[in-house]
Amino acid sequence: MANLPVLGWLADTFINSWSDTFNRQVSISEHRVRLRDIIRPSHHILGQHTIHVLPYSTAAFSTSAKGSAAIPACYCLDTDNPKAELSIPILFNNTEPQFLSYSISPLGSYSEEEKTVYNITVSKNSLIRLGGHRKESIDGAEDPLDLELNDADDEAEEEEAQKLAIVRRGESQALSSGNRNGNGRALSGGKKSGGQEVMFHLPVKQPGRVRLERVLDRNHFDARLSRSEILVVECPKMGFNPRSIASTPSHGKDFCPGDAATMDVWVKGFAPLKLDYSRLIEPQNGRGSGDRKTFSISHISEPDLEQSSGDDQASELAVALKGAKPRNKQLQHLAQASSRNITLPITIDTSKEGKRIYHLESVRDACGNAFEPDEKATKYFEDVHIHARPTIVFERCSTDRPIELLQGGPSREVAVRIDGVETEDGPFIAEVQFEGETETWTKNVTMNKRSSITIDKPGTYNLNKVGGRFCSGESGAQWTCPARVVPPPTASIQFDAIQDPCSGPVGVKALAVLTGSPPFRVKYRVEREGRTAREYEQVIKRTREEIEFRPSAEGEVTYTFTGLSDSNYQQIDLDGPSFTQVLHPVASASFEGGPQAGVGPTVALQSCQGNVAKAKISMEGVGPFELNYAIRSGSGELIGKKKVKDIKDNSYQLEVEVPKQIAEKGGSLIVALDSIKDAKGCERPLTAPDLTINVHRTKPSVSFVDPRRSDMLEGKAIDLPIRLAGEGPWTVRYAHKEKGGKPVEVKLDKSDSILSILEPGTYEILDVHDHHCPGVVLKSRETHIVTVKARPTAKFEEQGLQKVKADILSRPPVCLGTPDSVGIQVNGHFPVALSYRHVLPQNSQASEHSFNAAQNRTSLQLDTEVEGRHVYELSQVGDAVYPFKALKAGDGTRLEQIVHPLPFAAFAPTSNNAGRSKHVSLCLGEALSNADKDRAVPPISLSGKAPFTLEYAIKDNTGAIRTTLTKSDITTHTFNLQIHQSDFPFDRTGKWSVDLIRIVDGNGCERSLNSGEGIESGISSKQKSNMEIEVVESANISPVGTRSDYCVGETIDFVLQGSSPWTVTYNFEGKISRATVKSTTFSRIAEQPGTLQVEAISHQHNRCETVVKEKVGMQKVIHALPSVHIREGTHYVEDLREGNQAEIMFKLDGEPPFSFTYQRTQAVDRFARPEVLETHTVTGIEEHSFTIQTAEEGTWSVIWLQDKWCAISIDMGQDGKRSKRVEGQPRKMIAQSSN
Repeated sequence: MANLPVLGWLADTFINSWSDTFNRQVSISEHRVRLRDIIRPSHHILGQHTIHVLPYSTAAFSTSAKGSAAIPACYCLDTDNPKAELSIPILFNNTEPQFLSYSISPLGSYSEEEKTVYNITVSKNSLIRLGGHRKESIDGAEDPLDLELNDADDEAEEEEAQKLAIVRRGESQALSSGNRNGNGRALSGGKKSGGQEVMFHLPVKQPGRVRLERVLDRNHFDARLSRSEILVVECPKMGFNPRSIASTPSHGKDFCPGDAATMDVWVKGFAPLKLDYSRLIEPQNGRGSGDRKTFSISHISEPDLEQSSGDDQASELAVALKGAKPRNKQLQHLAQASSRNITLPITIDTSKEGKRIYHLESVRDACGNAFEPDEKATKYFEDVHIHARPTIVFERCSTDRPIELLQGGPSREVAVRIDGVETEDGPFIAEVQFEGETETWTKNVTMNKRSSITIDKPGTYNLNKVGGRFCSGESGAQWTCPARVVPPPTASIQFDAIQDPCSGPVGVKALAVLTGSPPFRVKYRVEREGRTAREYEQVIKRTREEIEFRPSAEGEVTYTFTGLSDSNYQQIDLDGPSFTQVLHPVASASFEGGPQAGVGPTVALQSCQGNVAKAKISMEGVGPFELNYAIRSGSGELIGKKKVKDIKDNSYQLEVEVPKQIAEKGGSLIVALDSIKDAKGCERPLTAPDLTINVHRTKPSVSFVDPRRSDMLEGKAIDLPIRLAGEGPWTVRYAHKEKGGKPVEVKLDKSDSILSILEPGTYEILDVHDHHCPGVVLKSRETHIVTVKARPTAKFEEQGLQKVKADILSRPPVCLGTPDSVGIQVNGHFPVALSYRHVLPQNSQASEHSFNAAQNRTSLQLDTEVEGRHVYELSQVGDAVYPFKALKAGDGTRLEQIVHPLPFAAFAPTSNNAGRSKHVSLCLGEALSNADKDRAVPPISLSGKAPFTLEYAIKDNTGAIRTTLTKSDITTHTFNLQIHQSDFPFDRTGKWSVDLIRIVDGNGCERSLNSGEGIESGISSKQKSNMEIEVVESANISPVGTRSDYCVGETIDFVLQGSSPWTVTYNFEGKISRATVKSTTFSRIAEQPGTLQVEAISHQHNRCETVVKEKVGMQKVIHALPSVHIREGTHYVEDLREGNQAEIMFKLDGEPPFSFTYQRTQAVDRFARPEVLETHTVTGIEEHSFTIQTAEEGTWSVIWLQDKWCAISIDMGQDGKRSKRVEGQPRKMIAQSSN
């Protein structure tokens, strides 16, 4: 047999790959097909035969209940829910049960009479099929069912059965995440096929010991049963007992510090139980998270069920739960599986005040079943309050500060405060005790946190204790309040006359000795002869005080004390004493009007007030008086002494003449009163404060401050500074000369002031007057000139411009992109800010721009990047002193300019090749002309103003310019390019290009076309400035290789010669097809059997056609792929009992002789990645069927098939996935092999 080349790259690249979904190839029928749709090995290699050698069938509980290895077969049932139901998994190996019998015995009982047997029919829909990996999990372990056959010890047998149950539990939990194949069988990665396993969930609705009694399959064969049991107990519960809180005095949920209190909690379930609870002590001030602590109580069981050794109990309990035959001790422990209520007393910590919240968090039974209620379930929370004990005290009363009662006076209220408690802890009852001289009593008084106690008798008041709504308390510091009666005040007063050696009695002294509580207030009455009596009151802060009376008037005076008050008593009447005397007062004198005690008055003598100062003097005593005074300078030098005689009134105006030197220059004088003599001839020295005379000789004045010329802004006020001398405030009058000189009067308070001016002109100060005197205007400084600063201006320079209208200037047109600028004349205070408006040609909307200028001439760069009419208008101007202000229209502020567009030239796009220039093909030596419509030479589109001058170049495929041509006087906007042989001969094959280089229009605007500039002026962006020309020879085609026979799915390739594109004409089974090819390879995939004949090839539009029908290699024969069927092409699964044989038949389609390779793997319905067990190849088969006999377990499948012409394979790669291969002629010899 000939060698058979492998075309495996097709399958490796496209088949079974994700990208093959989107990659399509052109077939012989000129349709695009996917290779996977043509070559489908699954349509040619069909079917598998799987054989299972069945072991013994078994049934056992597959426990997945909570718990530990010591108690693996334990479930819990919520007996409070009548609809509660358990689902216990049962694992069946190598059997599909139809009938099942099980029993439920009461907990703690092993009597056969007490158990109840149930029989059920198992439907196929209720079975769950498991994968073969279950067997692998216990691979190598002794089959627990064999223990039963060997009649081993019951206890050892059950231990081994329990091992299987533990394994089964892990398998059932992993079932939900296992992979499944199309038949619904779970697949695993086990290395050895195991028996068939199914699972059934047995519903149980009552507690007890559950045991399998019998299992029959659908052939009515018994399955071997595991003797393990399932223990179903009641789920654990917990809660607070109603009214469970108890304490020494029962207060419900409220307690006092130190009270004994407990809280009863009940738990129920399979003992021993474990309870977890927490206690939260809330913070006193409501801030923070509080103090939370968790507690755990374990080994909770009934006292009569507890054993002496906990370890013995745990081990025996585990044995009992495994399902072994009961012994006496184990029966005792299984009795605990019956749920019972167990009450637990929990002690409440009352050592500190505050709120405590107890939370039952979880309860767990001996199997590990746990009940954890929702955090929002309030019945699992219980709170208690530990209230503080109250403390009662007196406020503002103690043994050091007793309460003082007045004789015959009202009672007193003493404040009482209760500390350490809240208002809601009240009302409070306090025990008050009184101990007096004549009586003693004890009373209970109801009060709030702040109350008072009435005290009306002298004695001792005690606060013994206090009680609130929840807790009793004690009295704290200041629990005693003494009360005493205070006597009224008394006064002992003695008078003593005050004698003057010259005048005789001049007053009296009264010495008062007082008793009581200071401060005292003493009232007395003064009666003068011929006058109304007057009442006086004097405050005395000590118990001894001397009161002195010195009247200033002569005559008889009587002094009488009438009343006395202290801090306790008010207005205690006094009956005297009284004292009467005839007075002759001592003479005295002082200046009137002193600003404060001990300081004499001051007199100011202004320049306009003369040289005599006047001051009033007040005198006391009996006149006429004689007054002596002295005059001193401000430095203290004595100027002279003066005497005034025969002063008859008590008020006298003293006139002091200022000395000449001080009157001229100014200064100060001091007048001091030396002595006074009264009518009796008694002379007394005087110590009255002196008189100060300040002499001012400076006249007020006013003047403008230099410089006396200012510039103001138009429309803005300006402040003119002036300087004033004298004593303010001042009155200034000024005039605006240009307004007629009408005086304006202003009031000013500061020596440095301003005159606010609104208009320019010359301003003159007329006069000034200060607070006392008129003043003078300083000469040569009485005027100020104010001028207005000129506003900035701007306009276009008219040089080089043309005036179109009176207010419009025009600048000569320019070409697009040509730089241009215009001059602007600027005046103002630099820098000058300019703003102008630019109106673009595309729309009427204007854009605003601004810039700064620092010279009298600046330039504006004109926009020449947009074609059309541009309008520039100077809109606003401002400078360093003036803000922006609009300029008046006209006067050189408006400019217009036209920007011509640049011309453009490009080859127009063709309809079938938009986006680039048409590819023009020429024969060797041909001229370029539009006469040949097939060539469709694109015309050149021109934009701009005619006439045009166009320059273009012809380049070869290296890019070097061979020649440059120019076409002038083009008057139209469409130009058909023609290149005659005399202009340029296309003398060799290859690619050429015609590039447009430069264009100039009638406006003189020029554009370089090969610079990559954009497209403007209506020229489409799809137009290009170059055109490609290809000079080609005649087309030809040749086969790739020498093969003439192909298989379906293979690619047939030919090589094309000439220039793209080509037109290939071929015949397949009588149908003529033409294909346009742009690459140098013509490839078609064989999608069906038949004969392919290539007849001719040409360039596009059938130019330069070559007939190749008779050429060698232009005919190809395509053969169909062979196929094989195992068991009619299905996956046939056969269960084979040990010792029997099965027949496997292969049906072959194609042209003999056949060869194929088959494999036996692990059962594919049990292993996701089955291991290859053996491989065989059979060759030289002339028949269309082949049969083999086997007794082995596994899956038989074909991986490679070959007939006379073609071969197809399904290879198992290293990654476990199968790849497909197609093979064709020439065939190769395949030797028979096996592994």
